[in-house]
Amino acid sequence: MELLSYSQSKSIFNLRFPVILCKGAHRAWLPNVLRKILSDEVVTLINPESLYSACTTIDSIYDFCNHLISLEPKANPQPTLFCLGSIPDLVLRDMVSLMGNFYGKTPLLNEIHDSSKCVFIDSSLAREYGYRPPNTSQAIEYWLRQEISSD
Repeated sequence: MELLSYSQSKSIFNLRFPVILCKGAHRAWLPNVLRKILSDEVVTLINPESLYSACTTIDSIYDFCNHLISLEPKANPQPTLFCLGSIPDLVLRDMVSLMGNFYGKTPLLNEIHDSSKCVFIDSSLAREYGYRPPNTSQAIEYWLRQEISSD
């Protein structure tokens, strides 16, 4: 019974971290692309004109979590799902070029044009609740700096 009254007095928030859903994608996609760029291997891009916004930074997540904690609880809480990403969308080919430029490399690209669709998770609801998404190119550079410091 206490658990029920606790859940009635608190808001329930779920965070969904950036993800890309499309043909050829998997959770290690970015690190694999980076490894291929650094090893001068061919990077295969399926639908290189597809838009990419599936990244964020620890700072953006931290600030958003602090903001959510400070919100007043709802009288009848319903779980709210917030999808987190970056803005604006960056063309996939440009994103890979940005990664190569960061390391002074020109990625070797194999571009495949396919009818499969990419589905990106919309972060507009999180933005309505105060999420300040990072700029996509800055988030990618942030991620790349983290990769350098972990080597």
